[in-house]
Amino acid sequence: AGTRICIHEAESGVKDRELQDVFLLRDDRPLTGYRPNPAELAALVRCPLGPLLDFMAGDRESFRVRSIAPGSSVVEEGVVTRDDMVVRLDRYVYRVAVAAERFLAGERHIAV
Repeated sequence: AGTRICIHEAESGVKDRELQDVFLLRDDRPLTGYRPNPAELAALVRCPLGPLLDFMAGDRESFRVRSIAPGSSVVEEGVVTRDDMVVRLDRYVYRVAVAAERFLAGERHIAV
């Protein structure tokens, strides 16, 4: 779907510069079927695209999700609000959600 250039400097002074290749793949496994690297993320989250897109566009204040922590077999239900989101200038989450919606609709030309 594209390549993202990401530059981030943490409060600890760590500078993170990445080229991130972004791919879209439909995979209908349950959340418990994934084994994410705990060093890479705090949780894996599944949410419906419609409410996520509305939330990212500013049309709703929250949306429901299901999540699982790396190494866990317990799926938790929750609600995401603005306080839970990491603000990025490039609106990365919104752009990926739009690309995913187009991908699932069968469109050929997708970019993030």
